[in-house]
Amino acid sequence: MNNSISGNSIYIESDDEDEEKDLNKVENDGYDSDSSNYSDENPPQRKPSSYNISWPQSYRQSIDLYSSVPSPNIGFLGTPSLSRVSSSFLSTSLTRRHTPEALHSATKPLIQPTEEKQHRHSSHALLPPLPRRSSSLNKASKISHEGSISRHCSFGQAVLNGINCLCGVGILSTPYAAQQGGWVGLSILFIFALISFYTGMLLRSCLDSEPDIETYPDIGQAAFGTTGRILISIVLYVELYACCIEYIILESDNLSSLFPNAYLNLGGIELNSHTLFALIAALAVLPTVWLRDLSILSYISAGGVIASILVVLCLFWVGVEEVGFHSKGTTLNLTTFPVAVGLYGYCYSGHAVFPNIYTSMANPNQFPAVLLACFGICTILYAGAAVMGYTMFGEAILSQFSLNMPHDLVASKIAVWTTVVNPFTKYPL
Repeated sequence: MNNSISGNSIYIESDDEDEEKDLNKVENDGYDSDSSNYSDENPPQRKPSSYNISWPQSYRQSIDLYSSVPSPNIGFLGTPSLSRVSSSFLSTSLTRRHTPEALHSATKPLIQPTEEKQHRHSSHALLPPLPRRSSSLNKASKISHEGSISRHCSFGQAVLNGINCLCGVGILSTPYAAQQGGWVGLSILFIFALISFYTGMLLRSCLDSEPDIETYPDIGQAAFGTTGRILISIVLYVELYACCIEYIILESDNLSSLFPNAYLNLGGIELNSHTLFALIAALAVLPTVWLRDLSILSYISAGGVIASILVVLCLFWVGVEEVGFHSKGTTLNLTTFPVAVGLYGYCYSGHAVFPNIYTSMANPNQFPAVLLACFGICTILYAGAAVMGYTMFGEAILSQFSLNMPHDLVASKIAVWTTVVNPFTKYPL
């Protein structure tokens, strides 16, 4: 009786140990997919001793209690025949006593693998994938870049900015251009208007070709690479710098003509009227260049548009009240015709600001209508000033028609002061 009891207890104890061993074997089989890369690259070094230390082959095995502690080898119990008998007996016992549901719960790891760990096949995969990281960086840079662009300008504000950019101080020289080229040369003005409008539409197509193209240097890089970007940047900024210098000189000439006796003696340095007013104009216009939002600049542009229209109205007022329209002019003057071409071409030199106007619009689809309104209004003002000034003063017209206007008239004084104020409204653009 005692022998049978001891035999049963031995059978139960050995059965529990064998179940633990087989569970460990099933777990190791489930982890083969995680440790395949490690085992292929670094095959285990088998020792000739009777025991074998099984180091964890994955992170999950290292934290799992059953897989981290190796089960004892039963080979020391007897001969190989005994090992075969015991292994067959244990396998039948495991099959008989455990269901698949129990095995699944027993082999379930303590920490569930994340989706990112399932895609890692080697130690190098611990780093984030390069394409995913670069795409996130590009997205972040794009968002930060787009955040600096204010798209608040309405249709009217964009039209005001465009007219203020196109209709500048060149309107004062259109009567002189008509005298240099004759009445036939006036057709060059309309040809330049059509060409400039068409190139403005082409500029919009270039800006819409790729989402990252927003400025003239971007267009140059897209067309000709880094060399094109450098060349376009040089030409663009030289043009803008020359325009800024022109406005300063114009302010200095106009103010010095109004106050010819002005001078300043500062620490032994004497400044005449031209230098003094050039310095004052530069300091006065400096705060306006700090404005980056074109929706705010549109209010300044409105002043420039009003000033341009007011100058033309003052010319018409002087012609009706005092001078009259009696000169017939010449049909064509070939000797000075290139001068007229240059002056007419300068009237539509506002393409440098068109990318900024386009990117600042709340509805960019209205940009063609903005261009049509800007070029239409500016062409009417240019042609009207050219015809009235040339018919009023004829061959005696000067480079600026404001210089031919009688100085004692109120309209002449308004025109002169409007000419002084006008460059201040165009400098920020």
